[in-house]
Amino acid sequence: MMRFIAKIDVKDKRVIKSVRYDGVKKIGDPVVIANNLYQHKIDELFIVNITSTLYDYDNFKDILSSICKKIFVPITVGGGVKTVKDCENYCKLGADKISLNSILFNETTLLNKLARIYGSQSVSVVVQAKKINGDWFAFKDMARVNTGKKVSEWIKKCEDEGAGEIILISVDDDGLCRGLNYELLSLSKSLNIPVILSGGFNPKFDTTMLKKVNLEGICFSNYYYKNNVDIDSFKKEILN
Repeated sequence: MMRFIAKIDVKDKRVIKSVRYDGVKKIGDPVVIANNLYQHKIDELFIVNITSTLYDYDNFKDILSSICKKIFVPITVGGGVKTVKDCENYCKLGADKISLNSILFNETTLLNKLARIYGSQSVSVVVQAKKINGDWFAFKDMARVNTGKKVSEWIKKCEDEGAGEIILISVDDDGLCRGLNYELLSLSKSLNIPVILSGGFNPKFDTTMLKKVNLEGICFSNYYYKNNVDIDSFKKEILN
């Protein structure tokens, strides 16, 4: 069954949201928002730590701990995971899965290490994807740096290294609520692990397509913030 995953970006003790990874807007208290999403029957939460100082990092750990004590759905945590110890710390606070992105282009063995220690089912890889001159490339550092890696090749390599799940984010659709990018999804056909699609979700445009495609889940945030919708209602509409 398709999973509906809400993404919460946290910075300076507040939930923020950008459009195309730019123009950040403050949304509200992360614990309150996480609880609202939980009450609206979200399947999972994806919480991303966007910090600039050690002090902010400590704040995030407190927030994550508070959420994990109150929210009883699987929680994936990303941002700031650079070592096995970072992963261990998040898991101790209650995270079920860890997501990786930028660090993988520098620490090439980290993904395999985490998969061996915690199991592939506990490790997700986020791919910030942009289409340039007809090809999709993987970006890093909040979608500011083109790694030069083609998405189709990169996600296959991540699967081979032990990733248990791929979260594909279309950067140019992020936050626009104009529909998910199914061309990006088509690049994952060769994978044998779950794929989550993100960037632009809107039931108005996606309900019909989501009934047709083979997709493990969708990840969204801005549509919920803009519409404060009943998640359970559109889950039922898409799945029926």
